[in-house]
Amino acid sequence: MIENDLREKLLDVICEPGLDRDAVMSGHLASSIDSLKLLEVIEVLEDGLHNRIPETELTEENFASLPALLKMADRLAQKAA
Repeated sequence: MIENDLREKLLDVICEPGLDRDAVMSGHLASSIDSLKLLEVIEVLEDGLHNRIPETELTEENFASLPALLKMADRLAQKAA
């Protein structure tokens, strides 16, 4: 899955109606997601990577923002290639 597709799928999960997608792109995710959405985000990432996310990557830093998530996904995709 290319980065744009993954970003859009993540935004679809994270953004509720009325939530500004641009604000989510530039802000911290802690204010935008609850624990159930966090599980959905992980599922979208794993589907996009066609692999499970290692526990060592499930850190606050990697899930702090959408750009951080995409950076982690890119790093994991490169490792798998």
